[in-house]
Amino acid sequence: MDATGHLPCPAGSADRLVATVSVPSVPPSWLNALCIGGRLVTTVAGTSLSVTAEKDPEGGATGRVKWDRAGFMHARHGQDYPPGATDLLGMAEVADGEGEYVARGRYPIVDVANAWDLASMLELTAPGIAHHYREGGEQRTAFMAHGDGSWARATAAGPEQPLVHQGGTRRPSVHQARRHDDPRPREVASEVELTQRSAASSRS
Repeated sequence: MDATGHLPCPAGSADRLVATVSVPSVPPSWLNALCIGGRLVTTVAGTSLSVTAEKDPEGGATGRVKWDRAGFMHARHGQDYPPGATDLLGMAEVADGEGEYVARGRYPIVDVANAWDLASMLELTAPGIAHHYREGGEQRTAFMAHGDGSWARATAAGPEQPLVHQGGTRRPSVHQARRHDDPRPREVASEVELTQRSAASSRS
């Protein structure tokens, strides 16, 4: 059964819908099944946020987001969710080559999946990221990957600043990263790259 598709009830017949699966956005079929004034309770996929809303006469719904730290399994499509994220997490673990961006991070390494506040913020601002965390002795490593091919890996031991490797289509800030194969000091590389970017903007 497709939980985001047509529901097995007449349109406008349900006075309550409580979803035990999380979705990135409310499917139109759920609102269609509700009667006017009917209440919907669901959770936002990838976050710990719950949503309660009541259907209005225009067919929409008005409600609020509640900070109850609730969560259910994501609605799945195909064999993987999000698409390709599992393979990308594997690539983030082993990639260390040409074209990569490498920098020292400014923030400590966090197990995002178990930091509910941070995970919710990331899912709302950059949805679809898969996370993995590994710890061995004093060394901590966090992995991030997205279905568009972007990935990142941060590693640190003890209190040191993490070394962050990044790749893919989402280019990191030139203030915080440099090409892995760029021999210039980070400050010089960043200044030159910023100058080149400014020149390109002027031409356009």
